[in-house]
Amino acid sequence: MLLTLGFFLSLRVLKFPDLTVDQSFLAGGVASAVAAMRWESSLGGMVVAGALGVLAGGATAGLYNIQRTPMFKLLSSALVLLSFYSVNLRLVRFNPNPAFYDAPTFMNRIIESELTRETWWGGPRLLSFFVGLVLVATTVAAVMWILRSELGVALRTVGARPDLLKVSGRQVGFYTAVGLCIANGIVALGGWFYGSVNRTINVHMHGYVIHALAGVVIGEIAAPWIWRSRFRFNSVRCMVSIPIIGAGLWCLLRVMVLYGVDFLFGSEVATERTALSGYDRNIILGLVVAAVIWIGRLVRRRVNTYEAEEL
Repeated sequence: MLLTLGFFLSLRVLKFPDLTVDQSFLAGGVASAVAAMRWESSLGGMVVAGALGVLAGGATAGLYNIQRTPMFKLLSSALVLLSFYSVNLRLVRFNPNPAFYDAPTFMNRIIESELTRETWWGGPRLLSFFVGLVLVATTVAAVMWILRSELGVALRTVGARPDLLKVSGRQVGFYTAVGLCIANGIVALGGWFYGSVNRTINVHMHGYVIHALAGVVIGEIAAPWIWRSRFRFNSVRCMVSIPIIGAGLWCLLRVMVLYGVDFLFGSEVATERTALSGYDRNIILGLVVAAVIWIGRLVRRRVNTYEAEEL
């Protein structure tokens, strides 16, 4: 959810398609691994993850401010994406898949604490889920507070009316950099928690930006139906709910496709009877998302037609 929230801030608030989030997320997981294995510090990894995310966002904004064109948004973020891949590899000393199962990560300390043993009745996975919810709720509250402040108004103006920001005497490049630093810092925080829970990270793994984009698209379809007539995109509360709802539905779709394909066809290599196997779940997942987008657009068009006829 933090991955989708950070990407939403850059994509919809700043109108900046930031590909850097792909490596910012991995940088957070790498920070969790480095802090646990070398420093034996759980919260130190969170600070390093946030710093790496801010550094990635600042580097992207710095390159973009050289030439502010729509194409250069993608180019600057892609350049930082490639550069941070090398940075992440160096941080883990060219071990692309570090495993730190016995290291004192953030979640390990919580699970093994005396308070947890005496009061918690569920398993470690359920505890990780509730801790993640607390982290997401805290981050969402902080983001809502920022967007309602004077800084947040300036950040929203960057994406909506940058000319108006120039007229007021403020620099668009500065607020773009601040927004990208905040967005990538949130994404890196999500990567740090992901590494703390799973206690392993794969630097060669890519495609997190696809999950973030799918969450944003699904959230933009589902959020208006949940809020009904109370939905206003200019409302901070409705705006922040889009990536949260979308990320939750995207995770639900992934779980349904994962277990559905494994149940119907098995997770082994395709047999002679069927050309479909568990390895094709990404294709099915893409088709499901495309179907959701198409159905949402069709239903929205019919609702708009019905409302026009009523008027």
